[in-house]
Amino acid sequence: MPGKPLVCSIRNPHPITIGDPRAEFSSGCAVVDVTFPSTKSVDIGEITFKNNYTALLSIKLKVREENEKEVEDQAEIDGETTLTWVTALKNVQLMPDPHCEDRAQSYFCIKRDQVDGSYDINLLSYT
Repeated sequence: MPGKPLVCSIRNPHPITIGDPRAEFSSGCAVVDVTFPSTKSVDIGEITFKNNYTALLSIKLKVREENEKEVEDQAEIDGETTLTWVTALKNVQLMPDPHCEDRAQSYFCIKRDQVDGSYDINLLSYT
């Protein structure tokens, strides 16, 4: 049973450049920043999206470290919260060949149990 959608803010893709940002070189990689403004922490059950000619996908999450959860109340009192970036998925293949259009505009669904240590592309569903 699918859960209800979360309210989020999705920024436009920001291209990653190498070296001088004024140079004409583009790496072909981009970052899409998704934030959840109405809540301090979120419980994501699944991520569903339509591909737009992306061959590989990596997902990074900003989380509290385990030892910081114990001092969370004190950090909130002090007005400081330290978060760490962790890689949830790394280089998951969305398209079998980046030079062809197979799965270039397919819908993908990544479920929570697929992120907990199992990054096999066979676990990623698409239509």
